[in-house]
Amino acid sequence: MEAFVASFQPDISISDTAADSYTDFLNGRETQFLSAIGEYIYSIYDDLVQVTRIEVVEMVRNNEEECSCQIEMFTEDGNSELFICSYNKKWDYYGVYSLYSVD
Repeated sequence: MEAFVASFQPDISISDTAADSYTDFLNGRETQFLSAIGEYIYSIYDDLVQVTRIEVVEMVRNNEEECSCQIEMFTEDGNSELFICSYNKKWDYYGVYSLYSVD
């Protein structure tokens, strides 16, 4: 896992709807953000999925304790998937969570 996370370097983009969230959500913590996502991806897919780009789509929550954004991960095979990524301001920690569709 360490080798995967060390080599995990997809492009990060911020959509226009999430531009205001940059300061609270990333603000110089891109390496920490990518490490959290790399660990999450590896824990689910091992090294079978190659993420090429991550787009911060929109802010979901921003309060004193956390800043959460919806993110979209794009893979080299052209697929993408939405997730929630939360930054805990108090503990300086990123968490990644799958979005589930409820029909």
